[in-house]
Amino acid sequence: MFHANDNAPEFDGGSHFEARVRENAPLFSIVLRLTAHDPDLGDNGRVSYQLAPSTRAAYGSTFAVNNVTGELYVVGVVDHETTPVCHLIVVAADHGVKPRTAEATVAVVVDDVNDSPPSLVVNTLYDSDTDVAHVTENDVT
Repeated sequence: MFHANDNAPEFDGGSHFEARVRENAPLFSIVLRLTAHDPDLGDNGRVSYQLAPSTRAAYGSTFAVNNVTGELYVVGVVDHETTPVCHLIVVAADHGVKPRTAEATVAVVVDDVNDSPPSLVVNTLYDSDTDVAHVTENDVT
């Protein structure tokens, strides 16, 4: 008896998620676990996970997803100053002859951990004939 692959996987909790990760999180830190179910029988109901091609291209050196568990985890440097929010797409696919898929978007907010030391330029104002100094926050030298 053959059971048709008439259902696509569905993510538990909807298709839009938000997660947070600390800047400079250790490698293999789990950011979020996504779970999808497919009510079909056999391989038609077995689900695996992957990053969408556009997400792999943009963030594949920073994030990965375990194809069996759906755990989204860190594989590279996470830097708030470079990318404060990462928008990822995770695909759940069943294992039918003609696989059916579902997509979930994940906004990963990168929490800043103040890893950039302040820079200070000292000017004694001795030769400038003034007693006023201007200090600008985030001034790069």
